[in-house]
Amino acid sequence: MEAIEVIDTAVKVGLGALITGLTTYAITKANHKSEKSKEAVKKRAELLTYSLEKIETYFNAMNDLGGLINGLHELGYEAGAIPLEQINYFHETDDNLVKAAESRVIASSRLKLMGLKNIASLLEDTRKLEDELRHKSAFKSELISSEELMQIMGNIIAKRDEIYELLSNEFTALYE
Repeated sequence: MEAIEVIDTAVKVGLGALITGLTTYAITKANHKSEKSKEAVKKRAELLTYSLEKIETYFNAMNDLGGLINGLHELGYEAGAIPLEQINYFHETDDNLVKAAESRVIASSRLKLMGLKNIASLLEDTRKLEDELRHKSAFKSELISSEELMQIMGNIIAKRDEIYELLSNEFTALYE
C-alpha cells in the first residue's frame, strides 16, 4: 500500500468519525431540547392547575357567603341587622372567606410567575368585589339587600368566568 492510499484511507476514516460525531451531537442536542421543552410544558400545566385550585377555593368561599346572605333573604329576613340566631354561622362563613383570600394571593403570585399578569390582575380586581360583599355584613353586621347581593354576585360570577376563560385558553395553548 502506498503512502497516498494510507493517507486517503486515514482521511476517509477521520471524516467518517467527524461526521458521526457531529450527527450524534446534533441529535443529542435536539433530544435534550425536546425533553427540556416537555418538562417546561409539564411544569407550566402543574402551576396552572395549582393556581386554578386556589382560585376555585376563593370563589367558592365568596359563593358560600353570598349563598348564606341569599338564604337569609329567602327565609324572610330583610336588609338590616343580621339576625342574632344566624350571627355565629355568618361570622364562620365570613372567616372562611378571609382565609380563602390567601388562596387568591397565592394564585395571583403563581400567575405572575408564569407571566400571566393579565389574569393575575383580574384576580386581584376580585378583591374589590369581595370588599363590596363583606363591607356591610362583616364590618357592620348588616344584611345587604337582595338587590345589592344580586349585583355583587353577578359581578363576581362575570369576573370568575372571564378568569376561567383565560385559564382555559392557557391550558389549550400548552398542547397545541
